[in-house]
Amino acid sequence: MSVGGVVSMTAIACRGRSTSGSARLWCTWPRRAPLWRTLLWVVVLTGVCGSRGWAQTVAPPIPTPQIFYSNVQPLTDVIAQTKTDPRPTSADGALQIYNWLVYGSVGVSGVYDNNINSSPVDPIAAYGTQVTPSVIAEYNTGIQRTFIYGVGDFRYYPSVNQAQIWDSSAGIVHIWEIDRGLNFRAQAQLTDGESPLGYTNVGTNAVVAIEPVQAVTLFGSTSIQRDVGLFFTALGGSVTYQTFNQTQTVDTDIAVPESYRDGATYTVNGRLGYNVTPLVYAYVEPSINTAQFNDSSLDSQGYRVVAGLGSARIGLMNGEIYGGFMDQTFADPSIAPLTTGVYGGHLSYYPTRSLSFTASLDQGLNTSDYSTRSFLPGSIVKTNTAKLQANWDVTRFITLSGSVQYSQWDYLGSTLVQDYLTGSSSLTYWIQPKLGITLQYSHSILDTNLVGGNYTHDFVSLGAKGRF
Repeated sequence: MSVGGVVSMTAIACRGRSTSGSARLWCTWPRRAPLWRTLLWVVVLTGVCGSRGWAQTVAPPIPTPQIFYSNVQPLTDVIAQTKTDPRPTSADGALQIYNWLVYGSVGVSGVYDNNINSSPVDPIAAYGTQVTPSVIAEYNTGIQRTFIYGVGDFRYYPSVNQAQIWDSSAGIVHIWEIDRGLNFRAQAQLTDGESPLGYTNVGTNAVVAIEPVQAVTLFGSTSIQRDVGLFFTALGGSVTYQTFNQTQTVDTDIAVPESYRDGATYTVNGRLGYNVTPLVYAYVEPSINTAQFNDSSLDSQGYRVVAGLGSARIGLMNGEIYGGFMDQTFADPSIAPLTTGVYGGHLSYYPTRSLSFTASLDQGLNTSDYSTRSFLPGSIVKTNTAKLQANWDVTRFITLSGSVQYSQWDYLGSTLVQDYLTGSSSLTYWIQPKLGITLQYSHSILDTNLVGGNYTHDFVSLGAKGRF
């Protein structure tokens, strides 16, 4: 059974960066992939990472899938923009290619994985190689701003001839300030990933272990946002299309089809807010959605309404918090309409210039290839995800980072519940500003009330990392 990505009915919380009212992609898990696809991703993401220069300053953050211009700004930021030129004042710290500023890094490591298929049965351990490129290119004229970005984690295990793509995405964001206080935003993103859960009962009389389910997701969004005095308003929407490759059982290599989960989710989102103070804004955000799949029994439609508070900076913190309710009805008559409260947000805390914390909380809906009804394939899952991430520049030579993420899956129309906990840490020693040695470790635990479904997963890597 595996949970792949449809669309959240709440805010995005990928990697602790989110904007309320966005569609979340739930395919940010590792995936087994053909070697040609892995090599193609590496070429795409490293092609612009040449050796013509090295960065001396911090690159802009990789954009996350979202709808609205991130984030609605408090009055202090608006006033500052009217008095200054928003264009970059210097190319220092970036590789300049014509009018583009390019930031990037690439790492190469040796790895050990004690369960490369995230399987509860007969886990396979193997040594391999990991390549982790990251790049963001920025074009900023003040009125027009464009970001082209990509991040990847590619692994190859020669002893079992297996290539994997973990949490890899590439995309483009364009922001157009049509007039002061009138902004247009558009985004397109391709994400390659998989679900880690590892078993199914579709087409069988018993639960069987399967290899991770591969998924490719295409996300597109657009919005228009207007400031009127102390008020702001926005209207936008998104389309998320996802396609799954068939997987196979772990022990007998029997094909398990997944194409019935292919489908698209459409959302229309509105936003109305008010700047309560120069630093704090309040908002209400209604949205409607509809999801359609090859297997119509997974179709659903609904709406949600949330209200929240946000700020670009209060003391040493920034972020948004929200609460509200959602209502979702399903094509499958055996699943009762879901009416429930929703809450969440994302908060960042910067106690010092070298230390930062980011926390996020999110709920959403998902699909699974574990069937809760014997006469239909797949099922619908309600998800809850919380994450805490920290980054610390201990000295000019040593950096530490770590994260803990907890996810819970509740299968609608069933008593099945799963808890997935994963923690990771990374230590980098910078031999020089451009080159460092990196040690990484992650540990994951899947706990479920389904007999035989639990597993653990450990991953270790050691290698070099360069940045420009």
